[in-house]
Amino acid sequence: MKKINKKTLPTHIPGGTCKARINYPCSWQYKIIGEDRAAMQELVASTLADRPYTLTLSNVSRSGRYVAMNLELTVDDEEQRLALYRILAASRETKVVI
Repeated sequence: MKKINKKTLPTHIPGGTCKARINYPCSWQYKIIGEDRAAMQELVASTLADRPYTLTLSNVSRSGRYVAMNLELTVDDEEQRLALYRILAASRETKVVI
């Protein structure tokens, strides 16, 4: 078993945050997983209305029960990015949003 050098392990600073620096506006991608491809397409279309986006098929489970799709669009700020995540994650059409 390899010995771990404690000096090389990252340290946690209580109260500190590890937040990525994102320069907005930027292109952002969500992976949406659900059971009904058409329902997920309709969810995205109705949520984004007239905003430009790309929605592509990513994967289908072996049994065909689950479908994964990639949603890519430009987000203007963190608030918009997180709001869209919350809308997608709260929908009954999605099982997982990453």
